[in-house]
Amino acid sequence: MSGFNQMVTLTLASPFHGTFGISRHMLLLTITGRKSGALHTFPVEYYAIEDNSKLIIMSHLSRTWWKNLQDCTQVRLCLRGRVIPAHAEVHANPAQVAQHLAQVLEQRPRLARFFRVRRTDSGFNRDDIYDAAHNMVAVVLNP
Repeated sequence: MSGFNQMVTLTLASPFHGTFGISRHMLLLTITGRKSGALHTFPVEYYAIEDNSKLIIMSHLSRTWWKNLQDCTQVRLCLRGRVIPAHAEVHANPAQVAQHLAQVLEQRPRLARFFRVRRTDSGFNRDDIYDAAHNMVAVVLNP
C-alpha cells in the first residue's frame, strides 16, 4: 500500500476521521481475497445515493480489487468512524455502469469533468456517460 493510502487508512480508522471532511467521501473497505482468503482493507471514494441507503464506488476496469467481490458479496465498511457489514454487487455491464454513473453525477455534478462528461441544456451528455462506462465498473454497497 502506498504511503498516501496508509495515511488515509490510519485517518479513516481513527477518531480523527472527520478531520478535513475526509470521511464524507471516503471509507475503508475490507474484502476477502478470492484466492488467498486473506482480508484486505483499503480506502475508496464513495458516492452516497438515496439518503446513504446505497453507496456507489466507481473504479476503472483495469484495477483488480473489485474482482474479489465477484464471488463474495459480504464486505465490511468503516464508514464515518463506524464499522458496519454491507452487501456488495459488482456491475461491469456498461449499461448498468452508465446508470450508476448518472446517479453519481446527479448527486455530485462537479465530478462530470473528472469522468469527462459534458453538460448539456437538459443535464449530462448521455453519449459521454456511456463512453465513460465502457472503461469502468460500479460497485454498489448496501449497508
